[in-house]
Amino acid sequence: MVQKNNDLINLTSKNGFTLLNRFAREGCRDFSKIDYLVSHGAGVNIAANNWFTPLFYVSELCGTEVASFLLSYGAKINQRDEERFTPLANVVAVGTPTMVQFLTK
Repeated sequence: MVQKNNDLINLTSKNGFTLLNRFAREGCRDFSKIDYLVSHGAGVNIAANNWFTPLFYVSELCGTEVASFLLSYGAKINQRDEERFTPLANVVAVGTPTMVQFLTK
């Protein structure tokens, strides 16, 4: 459906989730979907109602390659969630050392 109408690419659910938020939240099982959405204009800094942007989910649930991809499209590394955490503070809290190293470069 999105492939036929790119106007839907940033449509949000009642919880504020875009398709990009959703696929990032699912742990990036299919990077091709994330790649498609971002390369066709999905907002990498659109936050869900909990203020989580895709980078929050990706930094916790995916590898550094996906985080690097979002950052290359302008994802804000210092965006804060509703508790004032940044993606870096979030991965420190959940204990993801590889991502901590990556985000502090």
